[in-house]
Amino acid sequence: MPPTPPPALPRPSPAYRRVVRIGPLEGIGIPALALLPLLSLLNALGPTDARLYAVAEGTLSVDLTHPSRLRHHGTGELVIAVTNGGTQAARDLVVALDETYLARFARTDTTPAPAAIASGRVRVPLPPLAPGERASVRVRLEADDWGRLPGWVELRGPDRPALARLAFSTLVLP
Repeated sequence: MPPTPPPALPRPSPAYRRVVRIGPLEGIGIPALALLPLLSLLNALGPTDARLYAVAEGTLSVDLTHPSRLRHHGTGELVIAVTNGGTQAARDLVVALDETYLARFARTDTTPAPAAIASGRVRVPLPPLAPGERASVRVRLEADDWGRLPGWVELRGPDRPALARLAFSTLVLP
């Protein structure tokens, strides 16, 4: 008996031309993703502070230093310094902080401690300021939320509207 021939091989599969197509969003996104590690190494996305300044009633000055950029679970410090540049003592001054801004952080430590929280304001009383004296309020913040967090700080007198109001924001990055 003669040997049987091997079975016929199946037909080869059709050849597909493989082409990588990059759309406009991918054309922007891929270089941006490649740029992120470089920005991180250069600390361009690290924490930074900003400073704002206001004068109230011509004699009281408010100097605010706030974190303009933080990392998630990073810490920053909000410092409000009030200086009496007048010739008379300034009494019954209160620094008011935006309660909703402070609520977006995991932990806030205020020095000196706040006296009251009312109407969306955390109120910290200042000691009487003699001419040329300066008092400051420090708030240590631990970032918990992400995104742009807007807030404000006010200098208030007894039974009067705000003497000065400074609005600011903090960008918290992942």
